[in-house]
Amino acid sequence: MIWLLVALSSFLTLLILIMLFTMDYTRRIPAHGSLQPNLGLAQATPLQGGVLMTRLVSEGQQVMRGQPLFTISTERITKLGETTTESLLSLRKRQDNFRSELDNLARLNGEQIAALRQKLQDLEVQRKQLETERTLQRSRVQSAQAQLARYQALGQSGFAPPQQVQEKSDALLEQQARLVALERTATELVAQINAVRADTELQPRHYETQKSNIERSLYSLQQEQGDRVSIEVLRKSRMDKGFRSA
Repeated sequence: MIWLLVALSSFLTLLILIMLFTMDYTRRIPAHGSLQPNLGLAQATPLQGGVLMTRLVSEGQQVMRGQPLFTISTERITKLGETTTESLLSLRKRQDNFRSELDNLARLNGEQIAALRQKLQDLEVQRKQLETERTLQRSRVQSAQAQLARYQALGQSGFAPPQQVQEKSDALLEQQARLVALERTATELVAQINAVRADTELQPRHYETQKSNIERSLYSLQQEQGDRVSIEVLRKSRMDKGFRSA
């Protein structure tokens, strides 16, 4: 029994010696002073990229864990060099301009329709007056024709000199020329009335076309604004989650 204990003791002693000479272990050495980062620098990487706005600490100042060091603006920069806030303000301003255009377009449409109706009313008054003048001028032509026929008969009988017959013929020609001028004016006036009527009928269509174009542009800006706001909200939500997890 004794020899078994001696053998076991010898085996344990040999095992300890082998471990001491073959295995590695961490050496602990006490040191006094302060720790310096590798290469003299300690990198602090923000969770979100952006533009450095303010510095809250000075060089060499002692800081604590979780203490803010810098203020960073995380607004995105658009292709035109605008920040997200500036871009949204620009979109709102453009929308206001389009709404102002819609108001001005509606006002202008009302004024144009009123002007066209007034012009049509004035032309109708002129047409009625011209029709009255044409009726009177036809009567004058008929009277001149009757006088010329009577004087021609008197001239053939020798009771009217040729000079008077010629005067009545000239008077008839003058009345006929006035009637032709009135007929031409009446034709031109009818053409103007038809043109104004066509413009009056087409004006609402022109207004609706222009209104639709502006409304489409306004809707497109509203969609773009909504998309940018959604993206910005999602980006800030992810950034907040990153800060909380950190």
